[in-house]
Amino acid sequence: MTKDKKRSPLRLIFFSMLEKPDLYESHYQKRQMKASVILENYITMRISEGGFKKVNPHHVAVGFFAMLTQLLIQELTIPQFYNEKMFMANADTMIHLIVDGLKN
Repeated sequence: MTKDKKRSPLRLIFFSMLEKPDLYESHYQKRQMKASVILENYITMRISEGGFKKVNPHHVAVGFFAMLTQLLIQELTIPQFYNEKMFMANADTMIHLIVDGLKN
């Protein structure tokens, strides 16, 4: 994350959500779709290989990005409790939670 909260990309995202919602929605949907499709394709591939349980890949991707979004919001709004090392450790834990939880 950035040390200067006034330069945080999240600040710009929140501003655009409030002031330019059409621009935000267009930009967010394009970015989210790319990341979500990549994750969904990976989960689908692992399911077909027998490595993951049969689940809805879209639901897993939505849940994963919701967890990351919550972490980012906490980092932005409660900075005294979070730092980059803790943020990365939390993200790593979420990745292991998702991947290990899906394994057969």
